[in-house]
Amino acid sequence: MFDRYIEKVDDSRHILKFNNGSFVKLIGTWTEARGRGTQPDLLVYDEVQDANPDYIEAMDSNLAAKPNAQCLMMGTPPKKRNQYEEWFERIKNHKRGKVYHYTSYDNVSLPHLKEWLDNKRDELIKSGKEDVWLREYMAELCYSSSDRILPDAMFTERDQVEKQAMLFHYADRVPVLAISVHQNYFCCVLAVMVPKKMIFITDHLIFPQVWDQSFQGMYPHLNDKVKELQNFCGKKIRNIVWDESESFVDVISGFTKCRKDVKWQDRGIPLLREMMIKEKIVFSREVADFGLECQNMLIEESEKDIQRNYPHVCTLSMLVNEYFALEKVKIHSAKPFDKYEAFREAGIPYNRPNKNPFLTFGN
Repeated sequence: MFDRYIEKVDDSRHILKFNNGSFVKLIGTWTEARGRGTQPDLLVYDEVQDANPDYIEAMDSNLAAKPNAQCLMMGTPPKKRNQYEEWFERIKNHKRGKVYHYTSYDNVSLPHLKEWLDNKRDELIKSGKEDVWLREYMAELCYSSSDRILPDAMFTERDQVEKQAMLFHYADRVPVLAISVHQNYFCCVLAVMVPKKMIFITDHLIFPQVWDQSFQGMYPHLNDKVKELQNFCGKKIRNIVWDESESFVDVISGFTKCRKDVKWQDRGIPLLREMMIKEKIVFSREVADFGLECQNMLIEESEKDIQRNYPHVCTLSMLVNEYFALEKVKIHSAKPFDKYEAFREAGIPYNRPNKNPFLTFGN
């Protein structure tokens, strides 16, 4: 077949050229620039879930060059949400689009495959990897991955969250504004904290692109939300910020920098998971974006990936970390017992005893 149909193979450009002038080209999908300037008759994405989404968007417009150009996307459902689901919906809703769902059982050309798959299914389920079976062999979307860090978040309507918080005394409610400042976003979370008991996440505000915005321009958008939160609580609002550049507090006053001796990513995320499992933290539906981040964040994520892609996880982890750290500070800073404290509270002056066993009142 090679001698009959192939004119040449260009290994340097990854091109297979046919005798009739047509060719097939293999292209890596991790550089957006590679997806511009071509005019394909047929575009095939293999393992589309692993492709760079920017490349796919750049390449998509090239299909307009030919009147009957077609695009075929295929792949395995990913561990976390990405362009796979987006393009599945876009193609399904396109008037010329077709979507297909095939499991490994649909391959009937191998007579032995069904028995092999049955055994593999039992093996994976018994080893606690049912999510792998569903994704890799049944081609189903499954985010209950064994590689996940956080459980699914449960959300409640805002008024129901406030009713739950009102079960605690007005004077015990501490309003908290937690802000995470990163290079590419500015995330604010408003919460009601009941020391040693619960945290209620009521609202949030996020600026996803901050390259053309200043702190002084963004912060005033919080005024109404902060005022409403303060009126709901009996304590003065506590403002905390996590900002590696430490530039935010130079512009906006009244904020306490989060503690640096206990890193939120090492300590805060496990504490956040603990509170979620024990239902000690309640989320308003206003912060539903946090649920998607919970499903997406996996063990292999680097610290930079977390900071870049998970603004709500970062902010809530910082908030929870500070909550527990504050309680520790209060315990550790407790004064030693003083048996003469009662005299001072009663306004009775006295001299501190020295080696003389007798207590002398007055001067």
